[in-house]
Amino acid sequence: MINTRWSYFGYYFKYTHLNAFLSEYQSYFDRKVKTVYIYIDLQNCLKTQFYDDAIQDMYKSVKFKEKFSPIVMDTFLYMARTRQYFKSIGINTKFIIYWDEGKTIYHTALLPSYKQARHSKSSVLPEIVLRTGLDSFKVQKRILTEITYNLYDCYALKLDNLESDFVPHFILKENKDLIDDKSNLHFLISADKDLYQTTFLGDNIFQYVRSGKNDFFVSKKSSLSSLLKKNDNDYSQDVDLWRFLFSIAGDPGDEVPSIIPRTGYITAYNMAKALKDIGINVENVLTDVVSNEQIKIPVSKINNTTIRKKISKIVSDENIISRWRENILLVLFDESYKFFKQEIKHDKIKITRSFKDEVIQKTKTIFDKNNTIEYNKLNNIMKKIHLIENLDPICQNLCGG
Repeated sequence: MINTRWSYFGYYFKYTHLNAFLSEYQSYFDRKVKTVYIYIDLQNCLKTQFYDDAIQDMYKSVKFKEKFSPIVMDTFLYMARTRQYFKSIGINTKFIIYWDEGKTIYHTALLPSYKQARHSKSSVLPEIVLRTGLDSFKVQKRILTEITYNLYDCYALKLDNLESDFVPHFILKENKDLIDDKSNLHFLISADKDLYQTTFLGDNIFQYVRSGKNDFFVSKKSSLSSLLKKNDNDYSQDVDLWRFLFSIAGDPGDEVPSIIPRTGYITAYNMAKALKDIGINVENVLTDVVSNEQIKIPVSKINNTTIRKKISKIVSDENIISRWRENILLVLFDESYKFFKQEIKHDKIKITRSFKDEVIQKTKTIFDKNNTIEYNKLNNIMKKIHLIENLDPICQNLCGG
């Protein structure tokens, strides 16, 4: 096992759980899994620049004049270990690593405060440690992705000016054959709740979440109950309810506020459920909001007084409706995808057509890469990281040997 000062990558599969999952999946579809696609949200999984210990460790990498930090080693180790597991049961693996530079033109045009607080969180570290650690982290990510892109069946995708959370959603929307063939299995490796919605795209898309000692798989059938932290039997699994409540409550993790104060996931769910109970299609409501159409809801039919007041407020206040529209475009990936496909227009978003086209093109052609790094070259690179370790098994796995 490789020894590093601090383990960055805490998202290893628990393989005993994975065995049971694969067995159940293959029995349900009566089809053997041939290829597993693993989408790694580098920002989320490494838990980097928002944690003092990680920043401090990165600072030490600079101080010790290490060309490669433990970030590189830990990520390669994760990929090699996971590839080895799937190879042992006859399944191919493809890794897609994605990240951003934190410059989200699309998002900050709609919400100037988007993720701003996250970058200004207080730290007990000296300024020199904080600045050096953050700058070093950016360099290490570039080194990591450049090497990864040349590995066997590994792909690295960085989108300037766009939030990384959208990447796997855009990839799968642009490559529908990956979803249609149930011998393909897709795992999103991230704890971000907004990624739950990507599981809506198909029955073979799952999010693997590690939270402390617990881990679980999120599917489109369990996404709502996972979001609300309730058992499956407690809540309806309607996808449109999830979309409605998420747009109302916003995304606290990304500092996207709810459209009205003190309205979290549970309250927003109750609002959506109340509308469905009186025969309202909540997906049509979202469409009307985005299209600036009049919202027609017979509020008087809603029995619950508190819910009735909240719904009455959101459909009668133009400022709230405007904020709602922007929330929809910020937190719902399908709506953002439509915007990039020119199906939605928004006056606030001033980005170029070429940028939109570039995003679509990158997500469409990501799997066209043919070049792979040679085993000996990778072995030499990895030896520079930890000279005393036997890295042959890792390098062999990553080079497809």
